[in-house]
Amino acid sequence: MISTAMSDEPEAASLRQLVSRGWTYHHATFDLYLKLSGVLLTEAGVTGVILPEIRRLVQLERGHSSDDELRVRKANIDLANTGLTDAMLNTLLGAWQTLGISCCSLCLRLQRNCLTGASLLTLGQFVTAEAIGSLEELHATHQLGPERVTRRSVLSFLKKLSQCSKYPIWVKRRRCFRPVHLRLGRCGIENPEEIAGELEKDGARVCFADDQGCIRAACSLARHGGGCPVAHLFDFRSQELPAENPEPLGATERLKEAEQMEVTLQGEKGKLFLCGSCERSLSIDMFTRCQFSKASKIDEHRGESHLVRRCNECVTQPCCACGQHLSLTAFSGSQMLRPQGTRRCRPCTLDTWWCDRCSKPKVTGEFSSFQARKGKQLSKVCRDCEKSNPYFDRRHVLCAIFSGKYAAPPLRLPAFSKEILMSILSFARESKFITISGTSYTCSLCNKTKSFLANAGDDAVERHVRTSQVHAKRVRSLEAGHLVEVATTGLDAGRFRDGLGLRGAFCGIDQVKEAASLIDIWTVNDTQPLLPFLRHVGCRESESGQLRWVSPEQFEKASGLVEAAHGSGIEGDFFASASMQDVAEAEERALQQKRTKVNMLCRSGVGDSDEEEDEETVALRRFLAR
Repeated sequence: MISTAMSDEPEAASLRQLVSRGWTYHHATFDLYLKLSGVLLTEAGVTGVILPEIRRLVQLERGHSSDDELRVRKANIDLANTGLTDAMLNTLLGAWQTLGISCCSLCLRLQRNCLTGASLLTLGQFVTAEAIGSLEELHATHQLGPERVTRRSVLSFLKKLSQCSKYPIWVKRRRCFRPVHLRLGRCGIENPEEIAGELEKDGARVCFADDQGCIRAACSLARHGGGCPVAHLFDFRSQELPAENPEPLGATERLKEAEQMEVTLQGEKGKLFLCGSCERSLSIDMFTRCQFSKASKIDEHRGESHLVRRCNECVTQPCCACGQHLSLTAFSGSQMLRPQGTRRCRPCTLDTWWCDRCSKPKVTGEFSSFQARKGKQLSKVCRDCEKSNPYFDRRHVLCAIFSGKYAAPPLRLPAFSKEILMSILSFARESKFITISGTSYTCSLCNKTKSFLANAGDDAVERHVRTSQVHAKRVRSLEAGHLVEVATTGLDAGRFRDGLGLRGAFCGIDQVKEAASLIDIWTVNDTQPLLPFLRHVGCRESESGQLRWVSPEQFEKASGLVEAAHGSGIEGDFFASASMQDVAEAEERALQQKRTKVNMLCRSGVGDSDEEEDEETVALRRFLAR
């Protein structure tokens, strides 16, 4: 019945219009989008309508170009919830090379369909072919095909990717590898946890993206130098089969729904809002979200909400480069994402670069040629800041020279592999105990951080290592075994940080013994009555204000105070009486000091007597002696 409905001319015409509506090609970025989600597809509709319409649109985009194929950087194909089967997917993939689209990266959205493991095998052969670009993303969750997606098909698909030289994907702009983004959850695959171990036996790796450092385009394992896995299996452990998928609509119904939605959006988009400053009626794109938030706080019934709403041309802010107050329309979207006070207007963004060291925009002539060759994602440092820190980028110059960028004539320098470049970086790391940052260096042995601006010179780190007596003394103590690294003691770092108040990475032998003897009151039962007394006897609190580590002496003293308070029956007034006693003792000490001062002032000299002094002196002595 479905194929008969699709063969009708109205249904085919509606599907043809949906393909035209879902087709978007950007001539500037060369990105291609084809969105057909929610439309019920059949084999006849794919072969008779969709593929011919795509060929027509490709020819239309090419125009009078002499290229044989349409230049595409990345193709995003959305066929989610379309009733897609293995046969229809095989037809689409088989006809892909005949559509006139160039080799490009692929993003396939095939979730909520009727695919089986055979589709994964077909996709594995398709994305590993030499004439096809690399697969960046595959969304194939919630599959309710006639058969479940099997473990064997998933393993075969991942092995195909690992055996192909295109995976993991090399990102030329970032100079790093990235895994393939895969979503294969909710397909009923058995024992999904064991797939990673079975794949490692064949020399390939996958990542379940449990680390928060894993994102769609980067993996934390690759960032830490452990090698990039071939794929990211996001939410792969959730393999419960969905109860049902939403029913896709026919082409005619889906077209009517799209037209109605377009009319609704057009009405909202055409709505104009009044600016309270320039009193012009402008579209919603000319106002920021905060302007509507301010307007919503005023009673709408008064009709005065527009008085506090200002458009982007009336709201001004300073440019940190030229210092002029310009409207928001003079700043690009990427600059608006920066913190306030660091935004540059469009002309200044083209004429200046941001120095990451001094945090100031400077003209391009104030940067060296090496800094000028850096990409947009890498921080640049001006010439003056390079002089203040001679260690900045020194370790990376050799890797930049032999990275392959200068292999073309006239330089023709050899290009080293990534493994050799990583080895050079590991050999060229900082000196022992020294960590160098952009503006300063830190010595973990001395627990000191010094700025390069305050310690000028080309040998600031070497001067500290060679001439610092404290550093030399600590090195001798470390070699003699009197100093120990906290991380190698096997004890909890909180014992040293919160219990002993140490902030460095090294400690003495006695401090190790003292830290080992500390009592963890979190493991002691019923310590709530002890907490006030532990603070009274001088136990240290952590930075968060919690009390955990106490010495045996302090614990014993606090326990004795608890018993004394219970025995005397004054548990509630213990701290009040203790504070009154401290006040009394302080007053007595102050009175005794006053008496001592008075005696020193009023002490008579040898041979002096009261009769020889005048009346004012005698009166003063008597007043002070009270």
